Amino acid sequence: MINDFGRHAQGDNRHSKASDTSDSQPESLLDLLRDAAGITPENDTDQALTLAEQFEAYCANNPVVYDVMVRLCRQWVRQFTGARLGVRALVEKSRWEVRFATKDPHYKVNNNWSAWYGRLIMYREPGMAGLFELRRAPDADAWIRQLAFREGRSAELPRLMGWTLPDDETGRAA
Repeated sequence: MINDFGRHAQGDNRHSKASDTSDSQPESLLDLLRDAAGITPENDTDQALTLAEQFEAYCANNPVVYDVMVRLCRQWVRQFTGARLGVRALVEKSRWEVRFATKDPHYKVNNNWSAWYGRLIMYREPGMAGLFELRRAPDADAWIRQLAFREGRSAELPRLMGWTLPDDETGRAA
């Protein structure tokens, strides 16, 4: 018998020869890994969070990452006015800086959030509009649009992100 979380209920003897039937479903690899790691539905906090919620939680728990990235962006803009910066280069340099700032060699700057931080910095920081060339990142794009909507800044978003929108049915850039 499988409970609501796709795991075997207590007392379930599916793996014994006596209860082995052709209609029984094998556990998924993810379930096996979670079981091996001791992750249960009660302690698996990331299981139900969207990517946007995970990013917001990461930012809230690691404010030094954003601060270091913004400082490095300002330094870049002062030194190389008008030149674009690669988000991945920013993440790598930030990783270096954050490790020195925290004095913790195990502190992580997560690569998964590169697209998200690039959008957030261009949205929030004056003078950073269009700093990064944005690649397709549907979840990050949807999140930044939702953030701008919540803050009443939707109309500013294309300019801040450096997005070119069609001005007529032909698709010519504005």
